[in-house]
Amino acid sequence: KKVEADIKGKLDTAESYFVEVRKAAPQLSEAGLQLAMLYQQTARVDEAEKLLVDMAAAQPDNPPVWLQLGDLYFNTERWSDSLEAYSKVLKVSQHHPRALLQRGNVYKRMRDPNNKDDDNFAKARADYEATALAQPDAWFAYYNLACLDALEGKSDDAFANLGKAIKRGLNNKSLVDRKSVG
Repeated sequence: KKVEADIKGKLDTAESYFVEVRKAAPQLSEAGLQLAMLYQQTARVDEAEKLLVDMAAAQPDNPPVWLQLGDLYFNTERWSDSLEAYSKVLKVSQHHPRALLQRGNVYKRMRDPNNKDDDNFAKARADYEATALAQPDAWFAYYNLACLDALEGKSDDAFANLGKAIKRGLNNKSLVDRKSVG
């Protein structure tokens, strides 16, 4: 209980600090992003969303704000909202590797396997390929391409892309450490 109280005290102190920085310098988005992250980590998702939405309205061309908002929506499985947020990042920064990767992850989750006309896997593939072009050493782009290939029954392509991912640094530890793996 003492440890929990100590952690809560430190979180309260951090929150107070970020709130004060935001009051003193509202144009500094980093304090707002850190505060939103703190809210998310302490299960205050609604507060995080409100803060990020307000920041996005005030700074519509700020990719980190839209990226974090997209991640919040992604983590709460609000696929359409996350697609919109990642697309806003890409409107400002066309080849942003993380936004491309995350948007691909959303498309992969939105796929309807019962609809033969569903093109979400094709959209995911296009985003993963664009990620690989924007960041050639990105093992996670090839890993996600391998996953798509496997889901589509393309085992030769899956192994080829998995080999590319391994050459670029994929290992068991990297799978555990990375949130960006879809």
